[in-house]
Formats: sequence, C-alpha cells, structure tokens
Amino acid sequence: MCLPENADRRLLDRLHRSARVDYRNLALPIEQYGKLNGFGAANDAFVSVAVDLGLESVKAALDAAELEPTDVDMIMFTSVTGIAAPSIDARLAAALGLRLDVKRVPVFGLGCVAGAAGIARIHDYLRGWPDHVAVLLSVELCSLTVQRGDSSPANLVASALFGDGAAAVVACGGGRAAAGPTVVATRSHLYPGSEHVMGWQVADTGFRVMLDASVPAVVRRYLADDGSAHSYVWQEARKLALSPAQVASSLAARPYDLRHAAVSLWLNAGVPAPEVAKRAGHSVDVLLRVYAKCMDGQQEQVNGKINDALDT
Repeated sequence: MCLPENADRRLLDRLHRSARVDYRNLALPIEQYGKLNGFGAANDAFVSVAVDLGLESVKAALDAAELEPTDVDMIMFTSVTGIAAPSIDARLAAALGLRLDVKRVPVFGLGCVAGAAGIARIHDYLRGWPDHVAVLLSVELCSLTVQRGDSSPANLVASALFGDGAAAVVACGGGRAAAGPTVVATRSHLYPGSEHVMGWQVADTGFRVMLDASVPAVVRRYLADDGSAHSYVWQEARKLALSPAQVASSLAARPYDLRHAAVSLWLNAGVPAPEVAKRAGHSVDVLLRVYAKCMDGQQEQVNGKINDALDT
C-alpha cells in the first residue's frame, strides 16, 4: 500500500520483520484502503471510526470506574491522526449522555506523548476542581495517514511501527473517593532544535510523517538525565532495592540499564550471541560492543576462574 506499483518489496518486508510487531489493528477492512482517494476521504473515515471507538472506550472506562456519564465534568480528547470540527468529544457528548455543561478540551499535535501529557493536564485541572471527574480519550488511526506510493524510509518505518487504537481513562479529584493509581506530580519540558525530528508535513494527500534519523541521538542527548519525575522515581526505587554501596555506584543508574542487565544475563547464562542478538533486535557486533557487560555480581566468579587457570 505504501510502495509504487511493481516496486521491490524486499526492503519493506525486512523493515516489518525487524519491527517485531506481531499484529496491528486497522480502522478499516484492508480492502477499503485502496478506495480512499485523498485526504478528505481518509479524514472522513477518521471521524467516523474515532466516534465509534471513542464511544466504546469511554463507556468501558466509566463502567470500570463505576461512574455514570452525568458524573463527568470535563472531557479531553487527543489525537494527531485526523481533524474534526465539531471535535470528536463534541460529537460524543450526546451519544454518551454527558451533561450539557460538560467542559470540553480537544487537543491536537502532541503525537506519541499525548496520553502522558493528557493525564498531566487533567491532573492539573482536578487540582483546581478536586470534586470533579475528568475523562481523557485518545484515538490514533495511523493507518489512515500512510501515504500510498511513498517509498521514503520514514513512511516505510511508520507503516511497520504504528497501528490503530483508542483508550480512555477516568480520573477523579482529591475530594472524591476513588480506587486506582494516583498522579503525584507533572512537568513539561521542551527540547530546543528538535522540531524536525518527528511530526507531520501536511500535503495534498494528507499527513506525511516526519521521522528523522536523529531520533536516537535526541533521546540520548535529552532524555537520559533530564531530571524528570520518571527518573526521580527510579532513583528512589534504587535506594530501596540496592545496598548503599550499590546506590553510590553506576549500577542500574538508568531505567534503560535493565535492558543491558537482561542481555548480559542471557550471555552470562551461555545463550549463544547470535540468538541473544536476534531476541534483542541488534547485530552481534552491537551486542558485544554495547550490551555484553555485567557491572555487579561477577567479579568474584571471574577472579576465581583466573586463579584456577593460574594454579594449573
């Protein structure tokens, strides 16, 4: 669907195998995508499916929270894969049975982080209205944005990674009794000069994905030690799980170090390097150069092996 007619599929097939995505959900039956003859048709499909999925998701979330639609004081809708005016949340209000005075906040443009950012924003709202109930709905229908005939690496990678889906969460302010996790803090952070890394180029055919090759470099530069709430929780967890000497070391300094530990464990257990590389999604060269390390717990064992060898 995203290759020109009679194009060589080998690169596309290799990308899909490397993505290790076992299955994906699609907004439409596969045979209907060929009938979408432009941005307008794709966006019409987005509006229709987003309303259906949104209705199902919000109803399920309210049922799980044992609340009624009339209990909802604010609904926030987020998406980056389609546009609608009236917005999707407005189209859902009557079908859900929301009150006429419900507050609506449609949000566009937050991309992959929209779920986390949305939870942060409804948390901020509920701090000001502690007796209120807020609903966050996210619908992303990425398959409707795939550009037919575009064999650029960004379009091919996006077709391999992203599928379609919807999710909703119900949050209650501190003045209401409610079960479930608690949001303890939020923060936002902009990374200068990263506007070109991920996003859309809006074309006559719709949303054309921007997925720059510098994504890993941006992640390494900005996210490893940005002092976020996630990093703070990780450091607190290290203090609970590790000895003081281990806390003072670089052992498990970042959440990503768990991946290093897992790969090292497999190698130390005797799993052949090619099999470990396959499971980790790396080449053997990258595996042995970057991941084949064990920072704690192996020193005595290795020293014993060296001493045994010298004794013989």
